[in-house]
Amino acid sequence: MKNSYSPTIRTASALFLIIAAVTVFLRLHSIDEPLERDHTTYGYIAHQMLAGDDLYVDVWDHKPPGVYWAYMLAETLWGYEPHGIIYIGILFTLVSLAFLFLFLREIAGTGTALVGALFWALASNSIALQANLPNTELFINSFTMMALWAFARYSGGKARYLVLSSFFLVVASTFKTVVVFPFAAFFLYLLLFPSPDVKRVTRLRGLALFLLPGFLVWGGVFGYFALKGTFPEFWEAVFVYNRYYAGNIWLNVWEFFTDPANLFHNSMKEVLPLVLLSGAWLISGRGKHGPLGRSFFILLVLGTLIAIAGPGKFYTHYYQLLLPPLVVMSALFFFEFDLAGYIARKEFPLRAWGVTAAFLLATGCLAYHQAAYLRMSPEEISARKYGHADEGFIRPRILAMRIKEITRPCDTIYEWGAETGLYYYSKRKAASGIFFVYPLGRGQPEKMTRDIGRVYDSLGKSPPAIFIWNNNYGKPGDTIFSPFLKNRYDLIGRYWEYDLYRYKHKTVCE
Repeated sequence: MKNSYSPTIRTASALFLIIAAVTVFLRLHSIDEPLERDHTTYGYIAHQMLAGDDLYVDVWDHKPPGVYWAYMLAETLWGYEPHGIIYIGILFTLVSLAFLFLFLREIAGTGTALVGALFWALASNSIALQANLPNTELFINSFTMMALWAFARYSGGKARYLVLSSFFLVVASTFKTVVVFPFAAFFLYLLLFPSPDVKRVTRLRGLALFLLPGFLVWGGVFGYFALKGTFPEFWEAVFVYNRYYAGNIWLNVWEFFTDPANLFHNSMKEVLPLVLLSGAWLISGRGKHGPLGRSFFILLVLGTLIAIAGPGKFYTHYYQLLLPPLVVMSALFFFEFDLAGYIARKEFPLRAWGVTAAFLLATGCLAYHQAAYLRMSPEEISARKYGHADEGFIRPRILAMRIKEITRPCDTIYEWGAETGLYYYSKRKAASGIFFVYPLGRGQPEKMTRDIGRVYDSLGKSPPAIFIWNNNYGKPGDTIFSPFLKNRYDLIGRYWEYDLYRYKHKTVCE
């Protein structure tokens, strides 16, 4: 069953374009916001990869390769500039919007799809969720929307859509491997809730087809790094290191579900109306929407929560993964009560007044937060998002501009710390491929020892023109770098928590 009211193609197109324009308008307000270290890390690594460096060897991080490929696309299209990062976020947000609309139109009609699109435009830019800038979760959500659309198109005779749905989820897993849990939700729904008119042989064939893209895509990823001769480094960074990073996944999940502060995270406050509407739909929803029943969304929410919990960090931006199911279920709530039909027929019984009031209240709450955000400067937004009253991500940008002034484009720099914005904004290459301290303090003990030695050797052979010491990560006297700095560098300034050292001799670079 779909809504009794469906707007004309012209009306629906006009409304969708307006909603898309609102989405772009809200995102563009972030155009000059200081970038958080995740974004500058991805941007810097992508730039070095385009320059010929090998991921996990010449530049190190512990994410799967998907996010770096996305940021390479951003630089290819818009250059090595912060605005390019904002633009790639806008592009994928619009992709999410389009596939959300197509998915909801497929299962509940155009009126419901427009309701969901409006909710997405307002909720997907949540500052409390740190959702206005493109972290890995934004890309995952885009491919999840694509997967939902293809899954809704699937029926017994349309196996290509089942394969396509799986493919999109597997692509999402190249951004973060925790997507395996939402993937499992799709698979379990196919296994446990098959269509009654589908034969057993067809069911088994469908399950096999759903698993196939995982083998093909990840087989391709493994093969790519094997052919480049960097498979051991890829495996160590993405799988071995992350075991130390996350710890025991199932203990993390237990902690998540037993601690209300994690389960009901403060980051969800701006999208609380969607949480309430989704809960109401799960309780009161009656219909089956295309091939999808309420059990599918329960499994999807559960899989998404486990994906959030798995790494054991419970960071704010992780909770962005809940946006697709929350927006969809909130739109379906109004589908159940035929909101669009009441408005079109100009019928307003008591029930219709209640449903209309709920819609206006939810939309108003979401819009209120966005309006407040539009009144803030980009710097104020950064401080609000990350809790840095001391301008935590503004400082690296300022210092990077100072470093850029006192160095040449061919000079290298190095920071003992984790503020990768120093490299990104200054456009200066790090003197070592391990350009932040995290792998030097977490992981296999022998690997940490080798990495510290690798960094020391790199800096010794090719001393950076500027060495930045971030005092948030200890003092030089506590490390092997104390005599290195004392003998080869002069302290030329202190900027907040950063000590700036200049190499005593003239560096040779081309």
